[in-house]
Amino acid sequence: MLPGRPGGVLGALATIVAGVVALLLGVFFFAVFLALILVAAAVIGVRVWWLRRKLARHVAEEGGTGKRRAPTPPGRGTILEGDYHRVDQPADKTTDKEQ
Repeated sequence: MLPGRPGGVLGALATIVAGVVALLLGVFFFAVFLALILVAAAVIGVRVWWLRRKLARHVAEEGGTGKRRAPTPPGRGTILEGDYHRVDQPADKTTDKEQ
Protein backbone atom coordinates (compact mmCIF):
# COMPACT_ATOMS: atom_id res chain seq x y z
CA MET A 1 0.00 0.00 0.00
CA LEU A 2 0.99 3.53 -0.69
CA PRO A 3 1.15 6.00 2.16
CA GLY A 4 -1.75 8.50 2.34
CA ARG A 5 -4.24 6.25 0.50
CA PRO A 6 -7.10 4.49 2.25
CA GLY A 7 -6.75 0.76 2.10
CA GLY A 8 -9.03 -2.15 1.71
CA VAL A 9 -12.54 -2.66 0.48
CA LEU A 10 -13.97 0.14 2.63
CA GLY A 11 -11.71 2.72 1.00
CA ALA A 12 -12.57 1.55 -2.51
CA LEU A 13 -16.28 1.60 -1.67
CA ALA A 14 -16.02 5.15 -0.28
CA THR A 15 -14.20 6.29 -3.42
CA ILE A 16 -16.87 4.78 -5.69
CA VAL A 17 -19.70 6.34 -3.66
CA ALA A 18 -18.01 9.76 -3.69
CA GLY A 19 -17.47 9.50 -7.47
CA VAL A 20 -21.12 8.58 -8.11
CA VAL A 21 -22.37 11.42 -5.90
CA ALA A 22 -20.07 13.91 -7.65
CA LEU A 23 -21.24 12.66 -11.06
CA LEU A 24 -24.91 12.95 -10.08
CA LEU A 25 -24.39 16.46 -8.71
CA GLY A 26 -22.60 17.45 -11.90
CA VAL A 27 -25.45 16.14 -14.07
CA PHE A 28 -28.01 17.90 -11.85
CA PHE A 29 -26.26 21.29 -12.01
CA PHE A 30 -25.73 20.94 -15.75
CA ALA A 31 -29.46 20.24 -16.20
CA VAL A 32 -30.36 23.32 -14.13
CA PHE A 33 -27.94 25.47 -16.13
CA LEU A 34 -29.31 24.14 -19.42
CA ALA A 35 -32.89 24.82 -18.26
CA LEU A 36 -31.97 28.43 -17.41
CA ILE A 37 -30.38 28.90 -20.83
CA LEU A 38 -33.48 27.49 -22.54
CA VAL A 39 -35.80 29.76 -20.54
CA ALA A 40 -33.68 32.82 -21.37
CA ALA A 41 -33.67 31.87 -25.07
CA ALA A 42 -37.45 31.45 -25.01
CA VAL A 43 -37.93 34.87 -23.36
CA ILE A 44 -35.65 36.54 -25.90
CA GLY A 45 -37.38 34.73 -28.76
CA VAL A 46 -40.83 35.81 -27.61
CA ARG A 47 -39.62 39.40 -27.21
CA VAL A 48 -38.16 39.48 -30.74
CA TRP A 49 -41.35 37.91 -32.13
CA TRP A 50 -43.48 40.50 -30.34
CA LEU A 51 -41.39 43.43 -31.64
CA ARG A 52 -41.45 42.10 -35.22
CA ARG A 53 -45.22 41.65 -34.99
CA LYS A 54 -45.62 45.20 -33.71
CA LEU A 55 -43.35 46.55 -36.47
CA ALA A 56 -45.27 44.66 -39.17
CA ARG A 57 -48.54 46.08 -37.86
CA HIS A 58 -47.07 49.59 -37.89
CA VAL A 59 -45.83 49.20 -41.47
CA ALA A 60 -49.25 47.91 -42.53
CA GLU A 61 -50.91 50.97 -40.95
CA GLU A 62 -48.51 53.29 -42.79
CA GLY A 63 -49.52 51.71 -46.07
CA GLY A 64 -46.19 50.02 -46.64
CA THR A 65 -44.71 53.05 -48.42
CA GLY A 66 -41.72 53.29 -46.13
CA LYS A 67 -42.33 57.01 -45.68
CA ARG A 68 -42.84 58.27 -42.21
CA ARG A 69 -45.78 60.52 -41.53
CA ALA A 70 -45.26 63.67 -39.53
CA PRO A 71 -47.11 63.53 -36.21
CA THR A 72 -49.99 65.95 -35.79
CA PRO A 73 -49.57 68.17 -32.74
CA PRO A 74 -52.63 68.18 -30.49
CA GLY A 75 -55.04 71.02 -31.27
CA ARG A 76 -53.07 72.26 -34.28
CA GLY A 77 -55.00 70.67 -37.17
CA THR A 78 -53.35 69.10 -40.18
CA ILE A 79 -49.72 69.46 -41.18
CA LEU A 80 -49.12 69.84 -44.90
CA GLU A 81 -45.94 68.36 -46.27
CA GLY A 82 -44.25 69.21 -49.54
CA ASP A 83 -40.98 69.60 -51.40
CA TYR A 84 -39.38 72.86 -52.42
CA HIS A 85 -36.51 73.86 -54.67
CA ARG A 86 -34.44 76.95 -54.10
CA VAL A 87 -33.93 79.01 -57.24
CA ASP A 88 -30.95 81.37 -57.10
CA GLN A 89 -30.53 84.44 -59.27
CA PRO A 90 -28.08 83.90 -62.10
CA ALA A 91 -24.72 85.60 -61.54
CA ASP A 92 -24.64 87.41 -64.91
CA LYS A 93 -27.71 89.62 -64.28
CA THR A 94 -27.01 93.16 -63.19
CA THR A 95 -28.97 94.95 -60.54
CA ASP A 96 -30.56 98.40 -60.82
CA LYS A 97 -27.75 100.01 -58.81
CA GLU A 98 -25.06 98.93 -61.25
CA GLN A 99 -26.77 100.41 -64.35
